[in-house]
Amino acid sequence: MQEKLSKNAIVSIIDRLRVYYEVDTDTSLASCLGVRQNTISSWRSRGAIDFDLIIAKCDNINLNWLIFEEGPVYRRDINPNIPSNQSDGLNSMFLKQTISEKEEKIESLNREIGKLQNQIELLKDSNPKLEFHEAAEGKLAYVQPKGKKKTAK
Repeated sequence: MQEKLSKNAIVSIIDRLRVYYEVDTDTSLASCLGVRQNTISSWRSRGAIDFDLIIAKCDNINLNWLIFEEGPVYRRDINPNIPSNQSDGLNSMFLKQTISEKEEKIESLNREIGKLQNQIELLKDSNPKLEFHEAAEGKLAYVQPKGKKKTAK
């Protein structure tokens, strides 16, 4: 299962795999996973990672920690009463459910962004004298039009 993610997410996952295996280089990580070093490089460049391979090779990794950096590193620390071989299916189901929930949240946020963009356009159309400029982190800020000075009372 090759999952397409942002390049930042892939880098974070690779970094957490290094933590899991306690290694410092892609070459060492590739050796632990039983793949060539260029496989790790291709994950980065394509923005896709082979989760089937990771699930098969990292038998005790908590996928929620690996992908979202939530919870403990090891599955055994989630519920020590579930044997590792039985938790494979549970972990996979949990991962699919978590991804689905995150995708729904992203869709909801994208709808909200669309509504806000429409409101901004309506404001611009209703008062062409307003000037909006992008501020830090993509936020819009109202700027007093040039030539109009606020007077103190």
